[in-house]
Amino acid sequence: MPKTFKILLVFSLFTYLPSNAKAQLIDMSIGIRGGLTLASYSRDVNFGSTILDESLSSGNIPRITGGITFNVKMINYFGLQFEGMFVNKGGVVEANTLSGQNLTPVNRDYTTNLDYIQFALIPKFIIDQTPGFGFFGGAGLYAAFLTNAKEEVQASTFQQSLTTGRDISNSIKGTDFGFLVTGGVQISSFVIEGRYSAGFVNIISDPSLDQNISAKNGVVTFMIGYNFSLL
Repeated sequence: MPKTFKILLVFSLFTYLPSNAKAQLIDMSIGIRGGLTLASYSRDVNFGSTILDESLSSGNIPRITGGITFNVKMINYFGLQFEGMFVNKGGVVEANTLSGQNLTPVNRDYTTNLDYIQFALIPKFIIDQTPGFGFFGGAGLYAAFLTNAKEEVQASTFQQSLTTGRDISNSIKGTDFGFLVTGGVQISSFVIEGRYSAGFVNIISDPSLDQNISAKNGVVTFMIGYNFSLL
């Protein structure tokens, strides 16, 4: 079949599509999002035989997130979401050590605050229950770029406690890559969303540490938002 004829055939089929079908072909909106995160590390520590005991543990820290989205609904049940977000990540690691000749127990809490600008592409499935109300879910990939990295260390013994802070930007990789899954409900233009994201790569860049410690970002996020239709 000649190429010119194929082009004309496709054009003709589109021209004679029912108007309501063409109206459902695409929908676009921009949105704003904001919410809370629970950030933590997926960690792997291998110091061999050292003074660290088995009480090494990690925990979550509450943080904030916010940004903008660009949404394209391509067909009835499928769409794409592009987004740029400010995301706080990090975590808390607690380590017990034995210090000095008397082997005094020392408890250290390492609280890490990492600020990222994060970009993501999320294919989404959309189920419209009624006009103005529907559910959505999806999964995609993200790339995040570090803008700030701080660590607070609280060291405690039976007799005293000392807290210090420092910049650890040189010890953390400048980029983070991972995946995220999301789901929520849209009521008119309002959005309620929950998601989980996990990093693929070890974020430790310090040569003295990255052979023994592997830390990957993990974030649970709860957000609300509002979409502005462009059509």
